Amino acid sequence: MLKKQPGSIIRIKYFSKENIAKKNHETKAVIRKAIDIHLINSKDLTTYSNLSNEEINQSLTREKLIELCESLRLTGRSGNGFLVADKLKAYKSQKGILLINGVECDPGLIHDAWLYRNQLAKVQQGADILQKALGFEKVILATKEPIREGKFKYSQIKIRDQFPMGYENYLIKTVLGRKVPQGKRATDMGILVMNLQTVLAIVEAVNNRASAYTKWITIADMRSAKAYAVKVELGKDIMEIIKQVFRTQVFSKGEVFAGEGALNCHELEKDEVITDTTSFVAIGSMPNYSKAKKCVKCGKCSRKCSAGVEVLNIIQHVQKYGKVNRQACQSYHPEKCIGCGACTYGCGAGKDVRGIVGWAKGENI
Repeated sequence: MLKKQPGSIIRIKYFSKENIAKKNHETKAVIRKAIDIHLINSKDLTTYSNLSNEEINQSLTREKLIELCESLRLTGRSGNGFLVADKLKAYKSQKGILLINGVECDPGLIHDAWLYRNQLAKVQQGADILQKALGFEKVILATKEPIREGKFKYSQIKIRDQFPMGYENYLIKTVLGRKVPQGKRATDMGILVMNLQTVLAIVEAVNNRASAYTKWITIADMRSAKAYAVKVELGKDIMEIIKQVFRTQVFSKGEVFAGEGALNCHELEKDEVITDTTSFVAIGSMPNYSKAKKCVKCGKCSRKCSAGVEVLNIIQHVQKYGKVNRQACQSYHPEKCIGCGACTYGCGAGKDVRGIVGWAKGENI
């Protein structure tokens, strides 16, 4: 792990074509962490009013909370776009565990860390709402850095800043020491995992329905290692938003990327807008993945996969035959891929493993 002095900006360069040429061999692409958490600034670009009612509605039952989330079609803020009401319905335990996930696993994201440092009181309120409506026996907030004692009345746990710790099954295993069996969901085990920002979205849905259509994202300039936690409205034009954040910067459309994170983003499309799956917008350039170095069959990609995809077999198929006969890869279960990018992150050959698995899954990657 890279060591840094307090308050210093982390600068980890991308490997460029020039670097590769000098070393005379293919080099692993590196995604960098944009900025020290202590230097993060924030911007609120929304036009919605402040929360109109900071008091928790004491009559808010499980049924009423689900009904409210359904009426707003409130989606989760972790990037996968699930309907919050569906997840609440799936949790049927009377005395289970609420695990609030403040652990961003993508190395390009910083907004959840900013939120638990600066809006912990609202996180507390959201935990209270969920506790009252669903009757959890235990509430745990997981983060990558400690929170000052006494600031959060429920349990707090600091876990290692290691990718991809923030993905649900990894987090459950780390925090609770329990493994979610293949084919089962956490809710089947009496565990409701809720992204920290989704908890805040529930607070805003209860207090001010309009604010349910906003979200926090990370907007970064990967050239200068500067990033912001930015509150935006769903449906807003991404290019206009990034111009508001970096008013003095000069950049072209081809230098803007958007998506779920640095490990799962794409070049900005024409007139692309913020959706419930947008978590990351950046100026910069994509890393250069190795296209020449052969897979050494180390198997790390398969071992890192939390979804049980036989990644190595898919890579071997593509290396031998190219991207043809996708059907032959279906026995390796690419449909289970959750898009976390852990396979790419751990690949010693520097390949875009996530992209190859996406091809096998049938995605347009």
